[in-house]
Amino acid sequence: MNVAIRINGRAPAWPVLLENEHPFYAPYSPGSLASVSYSILAYEESVPENKLWETVVDAGHNTVPSLIQHGNRIPETILLTHAHNDHVLGVDWIVQSYYFKHRKSKKYPLYSTKEVWYSFIQLFPYLQDIIAHTELLPGRKTLIKETGNMFVTAFPVYHGESARGASMLFFEGEGLQPAIISGDLLCPLLRKKDYQTLNRARVMFVDTNNRYPDPLSNHTSFTSRLPGKKEKADKLTMWFNSTSLKRLVDPHICSNCHTSIRHYFDEFMTDWKQVSDVPHTILELNKLLKIPEVYLVHYFGYYDRINYSEDLMNTHMLEKWANNCAKEMNMYEEIFKVPQVGELINL
Repeated sequence: MNVAIRINGRAPAWPVLLENEHPFYAPYSPGSLASVSYSILAYEESVPENKLWETVVDAGHNTVPSLIQHGNRIPETILLTHAHNDHVLGVDWIVQSYYFKHRKSKKYPLYSTKEVWYSFIQLFPYLQDIIAHTELLPGRKTLIKETGNMFVTAFPVYHGESARGASMLFFEGEGLQPAIISGDLLCPLLRKKDYQTLNRARVMFVDTNNRYPDPLSNHTSFTSRLPGKKEKADKLTMWFNSTSLKRLVDPHICSNCHTSIRHYFDEFMTDWKQVSDVPHTILELNKLLKIPEVYLVHYFGYYDRINYSEDLMNTHMLEKWANNCAKEMNMYEEIFKVPQVGELINL
């Protein structure tokens, strides 16, 4: 059995703002404009079309057209990193396809944290009765039953107050090398011991909305430095001075949440003393995790232009720029890549 990750989309919520152009995205290609989404699939005999199972991670704008293009098959299940529109709008189409296929007799399996589920159901209340939801608890490994042998662990992230329960997902199992899908984040909320777990990953797909810091965008940046300089950006320092670890944790806590959630964040608050202890850039995160292949997705770039007068980049430019930044920090191997829509990355 072979296991791979296919890129269904790599774009943010608004990849090309109306009345603008963006060199990273082709204006006449729906695939290019598709929101970040992945299919993890198992197949036999080195033929990806011979799928044993397929699970989708996030399903936003144009996810379903990608699924139709690549076999027109209903995935066995969906996992959600968070419930923002550009990560969930395609869920309705998938769930309804499954529901009608089974003559309205079976519920569709979906995995997420409880807070993501609550937010999702507020957007799609009519789907609540036709989805079988499995709660993901932070730091706890969960079998994805529909795949037979793949496990997922949700690790909390901060992506703003509106992204309640947002998590990065760590996949592992027999026959596949571990992988991380970050979802959208400003920073991970990891305990010290979690880095040992995530360090086993061979590949990571990470939110690269910004090249340079803008914490108020609720997205991480690639580097903490100012363009062409070595000093840290003021926006990052101001964020560290104006916020608290409690603020980062609050979107994950509810009045009736599972005791293990509170225990997880008690450990997190014990491990770290201030916001600046938590990595806020891709370079900082990968310096701790040492992932050999890091795929950059969700590139936006407009905050770089507004805040730092930096031009938008195309695919080749972003990849080259990222690896040059890494070399400046003594990370000599070219580990940063920008995937293409439809690309298949074997695990």
